[in-house]
Amino acid sequence: VTATPTSLPANGTAQATLRIALLDAFDNPVGAGFTPYADTSLGTITGTGATDAQGEIVRTLTAPTQAGTAVITVRYLGVPLEMANNQIPIVVGSLAKVTLTPAGPLTVPAGQPMMLSAQGYDADNAPIPSGLNFSWRIQSDPTTGASLNPFFNQTTTFVGTKIGTGIQIIGEAEQDGNIVSKL
Repeated sequence: VTATPTSLPANGTAQATLRIALLDAFDNPVGAGFTPYADTSLGTITGTGATDAQGEIVRTLTAPTQAGTAVITVRYLGVPLEMANNQIPIVVGSLAKVTLTPAGPLTVPAGQPMMLSAQGYDADNAPIPSGLNFSWRIQSDPTTGASLNPFFNQTTTFVGTKIGTGIQIIGEAEQDGNIVSKL
């Protein structure tokens, strides 16, 4: 298996082109017309068609949203084929951005709680599943009486106690000293 690129970000949309060469018992290309079935342990494989004159098929691997190793398997007539270079790393990079849900600007009736959550992503838009420290803060006129509880969690509850405008809620994520904020 030859993958281009050789690894994928765990963002649910990144794709690698897989060139899979089928060889006979003497390591010679099988030639045209064979239709093997390709599968993966992580992500999804798409594409159909028979081998070309060089005994190759081309399939597309789409990354999942979780990190790990996609192990490619190929079967012909239900028989698993011996594979080489069949592991494709699915990776999550360092913290690059934070999204808040629900996205603002928001209207919150005084006295009504609103649940907020934050999610960190890498530069390839892959969600970072763990290892982030989250915090929340309010940037507003101190007379608004707004509160957040808890301050250090991936989710928080916001309650506005007075009618007014101009409250900004800032969610932050930290990873290895790198802090990324989102209003």
